[in-house]
Formats: sequence, C-alpha cells, structure tokens
Amino acid sequence: MKAAIQAGLAALAAGLILANGAMASDAADAQSVVATEAAFAKRAAEIGNVPAFREFAAPGVIMFLPEPMVATDYLAKADWPGLIEWRPDFVAVSGAADLAVASGPSQWTTKDGVDPGYYLTVWARQPDGGWKFALDRGTPGTPNLYTAPGAAATFHVGVAVGESKATPAGLEAVLADEMSRDAPAAIRKRLTVGSRVVRAGHAPATTAEDIRALLARDPAQVTATTLGGGMSKSSDLAYVWGENRWTEGGKPRRGHYLRVWRRAGQTWSILVDQQVGLPAPKG
Repeated sequence: MKAAIQAGLAALAAGLILANGAMASDAADAQSVVATEAAFAKRAAEIGNVPAFREFAAPGVIMFLPEPMVATDYLAKADWPGLIEWRPDFVAVSGAADLAVASGPSQWTTKDGVDPGYYLTVWARQPDGGWKFALDRGTPGTPNLYTAPGAAATFHVGVAVGESKATPAGLEAVLADEMSRDAPAAIRKRLTVGSRVVRAGHAPATTAEDIRALLARDPAQVTATTLGGGMSKSSDLAYVWGENRWTEGGKPRRGHYLRVWRRAGQTWSILVDQQVGLPAPKG
C-alpha cells in the first residue's frame, strides 16, 4: 500500500501539461461512464457482488473497508452476500477523458434487510479504451435515495487550456492549514456552482443553503493528512484522499476524506467533498 500511496502522491503533484494546448471531453464521454456503471451493476446481479467488483477493478484499486487499502487481495477472498444496486446521479469527466468520477445512491439487500448508502467511484481510462475503477468509497447511513424516482445524471465535462499553475497537492496543503482553524469555512470557500458535500447519515447537499447547514455539523478544527490521489492528463480533474483527525467530547476521533477538485482556467475548486468518520472508540 505504501508504494500505491507514493505513486498517487506523485501523480497528484505532477501538474501535467496539455500536449496540444486544449482538450475537451463531451457528453459522450460522460455517457460512457454511465454505461460502464450500468454494466457493472448488471454484472453484480448476474455473477455476484465480489466477482463483479473484481472484473471492473483497476490494478492497485483503493477501497475503504473501512480503512483505505489496496483491495486486490481482499477482493480475491471477500464474500458479500445479497445484492448491491446503484446508479449514478453525478458524473465528472476530465478534458482528456482519461479520469472520471461518478456518484449516486445505492442499496445493499440481504436477508437481514436493506442497507442504503451513497457511493463515490473514481474511474480511470484503460489502454483498451474502457473504464475501470481506481477507487471506491461508500457513504453509510444515508436516506434510501435509490428507491426514489431516478433523474438523469448531472454531467460535468472538462475543458482545460494550458498548464496549471497550481496542483491539488499544493492546494490541499493550504486547505489543511485553514482546516486546522476553521474546517467548515475552509471547505465552503472553495466550493463552486455544482459542488456537493457528502456526509454519512445525510443526503448529499447540493444547494448553498443545504451545504452551509451540513458543513455546520462538521468539527470546527480538523487535522487533514493527504495519503493519495491522482490527476488527469489534462490537469483539470483530480481526486485526493486522506485521514481526518479531530476532538469530540474531549476524546480523539478520526475518519477519512475524499475530495474531487476541478479546474476552470487557473482556478481550482472542490467539486465533491466527502468525509466519513470511523466509529467512536468504545470506553
């Protein structure tokens, strides 16, 4: 896992330059991600949850179970009963169409009942032109949005021109410094139109009012440590994941975050901010 983290950080900090000046993805690229998600879900129903995850996982895939890990060996032995169903309601694709993020409602049905959630998956384009997921993260305890009428997914397609003067790695360092003093404000000031905030136990917040209310529930001071991530060749879409630490009721707590950054011109904004705390220690 250490090698994977180092590789992720290297890719995140690279700040790759566009080979031909400008690149632009389009709705067809986003639709190809939706089609891959549908094929993935169909295979889960046909051959079982874990075999389908193995089939669509990229080499070195990161999953949060609940700790982040390179999950290749785990998936070779895992057994998830029942049926996991999901559909994307949000898709972002880089200008180079080599990196994409999809998220949406899910439900896991077993003999014991239904466990709803909200997933966030990072997709990487493969040499054969297909997509495989490089990272997968669920958000537990959300309302069951999967049973609600499904609307068409919201698409964010990338258009990047020229070299980025900043990297998400550098932006994360500045963000972490501000989060140590006022975490909700630090996140909120970096959001833009179309951004969403995802927290366990709540539906994703997509409006300014809902985002402000959900961020107000976050710890005031957070220590954030980046552990990995990646960036598109067009340097206009990136993801970062790491560990959060904070104090609650005088006791130390920890959890993990996954952020998706998007660049427009020379301005990077947080497109998705997902944070999930681990269970409080007993005693």
